[in-house]
Amino acid sequence: MAKKKTDSLIDEIMELLSVDPGIPVGKELKELMADNSEAYVPDDDDDDEQWDDDEDDYDDEDYDDDDDDDYDDDDDNEYGEYTYPATVDTWEPILKYTLRVTLKGLKPPIYRKFSLPSNVSLRFLSMFILDSMGWTNYHMNAFRIGRVSFYPAYQRDPDWEFGEAYNQEDYALSQVLSVKGKSITFEYDFGDGWDHEVKLSSVAEYKEDEERKLCFIKGERACPPEDCGGIWGYEELLELVAAKREGKMISKDDKEKLDWYGINPNTFQDTIDEEGIEEMVDFYNGMLMDEG
Repeated sequence: MAKKKTDSLIDEIMELLSVDPGIPVGKELKELMADNSEAYVPDDDDDDEQWDDDEDDYDDEDYDDDDDDDYDDDDDNEYGEYTYPATVDTWEPILKYTLRVTLKGLKPPIYRKFSLPSNVSLRFLSMFILDSMGWTNYHMNAFRIGRVSFYPAYQRDPDWEFGEAYNQEDYALSQVLSVKGKSITFEYDFGDGWDHEVKLSSVAEYKEDEERKLCFIKGERACPPEDCGGIWGYEELLELVAAKREGKMISKDDKEKLDWYGINPNTFQDTIDEEGIEEMVDFYNGMLMDEG
């Protein structure tokens, strides 16, 4: 019975999305949505109760979809590097998502945990991940689910896209992640290959008087320096820091490497700037308030 209901819901979603040819919906995305479609809505009796599939009209009038193939030229895009929607109108109720974003492959883990409305755009989410982790946004990024990728519109280029590619600006978080415990991958810097697990830790309804806003909960460790060679390059830098603190000799090249990345072994702190993150949160909440 649950499978039949899910299949029916997916068909309705696909029908709604297919009304606008400017937002392509392919086989992989349909499978992706099927995998994440059993959205979670708590009620008074059961926190794991799923919502009804009442539908609202899909509203995509805010997007300019006239030429979806011109994303290789920033001048042809509606969305530039710093112009993007904070939210996306969907048929779904707006829920309170708690996410844990963890940089893969490093121990102890480097992570950020925060809550935010389920209707934020993937572009809004990617920008906050970059800022809260401490990345500078010098490189490209994408959310990935199998062969389906979501890029910032201004970064898309058909010459290097693999699988199916869509714009982060056109999709809400809830459209790609809605089941508690599920996760998607966020990749930053395709050279160094910094993969982040974006896990949906919990889903809840907003209270009647609760503000729908971004809230930072906690996090651990600062992110690695840019262009340091990925996980292995960063681990090598940490080993050099540890060696210097233990009074061991390191080579001239290793000293220059630490200097290049601005690392002073005597003052190096592998901690997050919580005060700075709170200032970021205020900025992003201003965006949410502007869109009402």
